[in-house]
Amino acid sequence: MNVSANQNLNLGGVSVNNLTVSNPTTVTLQQNTSVANQLNLQNGVVDGNGFTLTAPGTASGVVRTSGFVAGALKRTVDLTAAGSSLFPVGTPDAYSPVTLTVNAGSGSAATGLTVSATAAAHPGSNNPATTLNRYWTLTPDTAPTSPFDAGLSFTYLDTDVPGGANENNLLVGRFTGGNNYETFTPTRDTVNNILTVAGGVTGFSEWAVGESTAVPVTLSTLAIE
Repeated sequence: MNVSANQNLNLGGVSVNNLTVSNPTTVTLQQNTSVANQLNLQNGVVDGNGFTLTAPGTASGVVRTSGFVAGALKRTVDLTAAGSSLFPVGTPDAYSPVTLTVNAGSGSAATGLTVSATAAAHPGSNNPATTLNRYWTLTPDTAPTSPFDAGLSFTYLDTDVPGGANENNLLVGRFTGGNNYETFTPTRDTVNNILTVAGGVTGFSEWAVGESTAVPVTLSTLAIE
């Protein structure tokens, strides 16, 4: 798709082998869309429009130059072997990708994983004044059936950071319900706006970013000896 005007994409329910998007404006999905071999995002925004774009989970399954998906992107991730999967997602105004890195020794099976970004503070936050105005939703097709260990990186925008937050104190939290989060201390690249959790990720959910008062630590196990 290589023009300079807005386009609608409707494949009539047929999977396409390769999809190249090179449109400086927007390509809008009209239904759930599947790519069998390679999704090549060269330029412009793919507006999910409430639908899901499915791309291969192979290393060459998604190639990105500058485009991204403003909506839900689904890829198959193999939780049994080490490797990384890029999810070039964002919101209509901004690219805010997620990278999943499976660490060696993981023991679960492959599953489809759908990732999207939302340009708002997570609704479970205890303190929106110190919560990034962006969160990410990671939804597996099926819950992993055995333990795995992974890392995640999230890219945000300067404009996502509220005036009351200090980027050097940001934590990453996996939402577990209510106002509770499993909290991780990431590596903080405040120049490029990337937060990286190297490991310890054992489940998917909605992921928020904020200071400790916004995404309070939830202890799953406490041992007193």
